[in-house]
Amino acid sequence: MKLDRIEISGFRGIRRLSLTLDDLSVLIGENAWGKSSLLDALDMVLPPTGEFPPFNRSDFHIDHNFGNDRVNQLQIVLRWCETEQKEMTSAKYRRFCEVANVTENGFRYLDYCTSATFIDSKIETTRYFLDKDGNPHPVEHHDVLAAKFVRIHPAIRVRDARRLRNKDLDEHNGNGRLEKRLNNTCRRIMTIPGHVNDGEIRSGLNALRTLLDHYFAIQSHNRDKKMISRDRYKSLAQQNVHPLEQIVENSANKRQGRLLLIGLLNAFIRARAPKNSAQSQGHW
Repeated sequence: MKLDRIEISGFRGIRRLSLTLDDLSVLIGENAWGKSSLLDALDMVLPPTGEFPPFNRSDFHIDHNFGNDRVNQLQIVLRWCETEQKEMTSAKYRRFCEVANVTENGFRYLDYCTSATFIDSKIETTRYFLDKDGNPHPVEHHDVLAAKFVRIHPAIRVRDARRLRNKDLDEHNGNGRLEKRLNNTCRRIMTIPGHVNDGEIRSGLNALRTLLDHYFAIQSHNRDKKMISRDRYKSLAQQNVHPLEQIVENSANKRQGRLLLIGLLNAFIRARAPKNSAQSQGHW
């Protein structure tokens, strides 16, 4: 099955959103357009850990058209459709047939809804599957089905590695020095490639590795503010060959591969938004 449609109302920066997805969808937009809110909504209803995080009052949208008060209800609805007919008869999806709906062309789909309401200083959250009329299916174990479905289709997010950041880089602006070193190496490669020695190339490649590990990582988007252990991260990294090294090792000409890699990734890092806008918000 595939995620076919997302509908969100009242969640963080999103007042109301209805979005149809393709097999590959790309979100492009300026800051404060709701990109992060959309991804956070997926994290909340499809947690990779299998444990649903609780909603906070700050998760409710502020409607500035009616003052600065937060709304008291939010809703996130995800539609999952069969990629081929009778896909839900497989052992993987058979248990969800009782809450499935059928389209005119015979394909089955699931409308998985998460709703949260702020009442008497408390937040009540319900999860259920909707029928074709938008009402909850008449079954008693919606929560159980939702938990099982999330284990099949969790949201896996490639996101910035702020929780893995090296404190020394942050406190002493080490990443700024690395960016400058990388930029200088790339400029020399472009202007006088014959004069760039192997030491400079290795230095530039090491700078790339540090910057990419600093800014990007594949991690679950949990809501715990605690830092992830740097020691554990380093130990995992030491057990495997870094992807950048794998690219270089597979190149017929390792020196040429390093030069090309430095040029491409330097352009990628420099293509980010200005520091006073997107970078400060964590959008790249």
